[in-house]
Amino acid sequence: MDEWEKNQVKKLFREYDKDKTGLLKEDLKRLLRRLANDEAIIGKVPNLNDEDIETVFDEWNTNKDNKVSWIEFREGINRWGWRQTDRDKLNELVD
Repeated sequence: MDEWEKNQVKKLFREYDKDKTGLLKEDLKRLLRRLANDEAIIGKVPNLNDEDIETVFDEWNTNKDNKVSWIEFREGINRWGWRQTDRDKLNELVD
């Protein structure tokens, strides 16, 4: 992800991480579902189901504190597979 995309995603991340201590598993699930709906309007969405999210949480929680910090999240999203949003859906969101 480029810097603009990270800033768009960070806005959503901060909605769940108000105290800046990281996201619990359920918050990460909610955030990833919102990204799957392209609420960050970056034209890319995560291609993950609930089981994948469980795995992602465990992988991204590198310091094993049962939370995913912004740094852990940012590093994680740079390693995973994104898929482009359908062009018509993206145009609808932009309009």
